[in-house]
Amino acid sequence: MKTALRALALVALVAASACTSDSKSSGGGGSTTTTWVGLVQGSDGVESGSLSVTAQTASPAMGRPGGGISLAAGDVTATGIYKRVTPTAATVDLSGTYNPDSDQLDLAGSGYTFTGGFDGQSRLEGNFTGPNGDGNFVTEKQTGSAQVFCGTYSGDDSGTWSFVVSNGTLHGQAQSDVEGVAAIPLDGTVNSQGHVTIYAPGSTTVVLATGDVTGTSASGDWTDPESGDTGTWTSSSSCAP
Repeated sequence: MKTALRALALVALVAASACTSDSKSSGGGGSTTTTWVGLVQGSDGVESGSLSVTAQTASPAMGRPGGGISLAAGDVTATGIYKRVTPTAATVDLSGTYNPDSDQLDLAGSGYTFTGGFDGQSRLEGNFTGPNGDGNFVTEKQTGSAQVFCGTYSGDDSGTWSFVVSNGTLHGQAQSDVEGVAAIPLDGTVNSQGHVTIYAPGSTTVVLATGDVTGTSASGDWTDPESGDTGTWTSSSSCAP
């Protein structure tokens, strides 16, 4: 899967750049805040963990990930908790701003900066820099069913394998241990029986991995559709922020 990961990451990047959204999402239920939960992945595979972000708005706007620090008049307070799992366990408190109009998120704390945007539906994602290097994060709008799973995969290739599940939708990332290989997205579904189906980047039909969620644990098998490499994966929600 090491060589194919590069091709899969490129496919995912092209697919992501072609997707846009004009819709907005409301927190609903009388809430005055919006919270996202998800995962953090270092670009070199060394750093990983989970992330919780809360913005003081019930109506996050369509996102435009990336960019610099926002100082617009529409900014509201945002806070975060980064629960680092590797290379050493730590809890990092983050604070900063979120703009409900431009959808710019900027958080910082203990040498870390997180910058990203909301996709207008459920996902808040972007990039981070920190003492151990840089990488990216992906989070899902929190609901009563949201669960974060952090883990690893092994076999013909190995690395980290983490995702968040919310309302039957799965989003996450796999990062190879091989230096220079970009993280690939994990996008799929979890049905009412806990069965996991993860599709290859850019596809809704080609299966990359399957498995099952049982309580706070999840595991299964993966097959790289490009190279034919195979292996297993396992994750646990013990990393939840």
